[in-house]
Amino acid sequence: MAEEAGRRRAFREWVDDGVKAEFINGETIYYSPAKQKHLEISRLLGGLLHTYTLIKGLGAVWSEKAMISLTRNDYEPDLVFFKKSKSDKFTKDQLFFQLLI
Repeated sequence: MAEEAGRRRAFREWVDDGVKAEFINGETIYYSPAKQKHLEISRLLGGLLHTYTLIKGLGAVWSEKAMISLTRNDYEPDLVFFKKSKSDKFTKDQLFFQLLI
């Protein structure tokens, strides 16, 4: 477990907003660019969810490059929702976002 924690720290120091990679179960996973169909669906769903969330004042919806930190993994999901009480605490330069805390 300590070895995996060290690899995760190294991943977090290395990764930036120009890299499409995730840390999953102790391994760095690199991703290829998405196909047009995937991008169009993500944009449509993200736009709809973002608009609804904004109108209702529910929080924030982000797509693609948001790095979500879970217990063992750091993911970049296609879409993610944060309730207002959580999203209001985020800073402009924040790179990792906790879902569980």
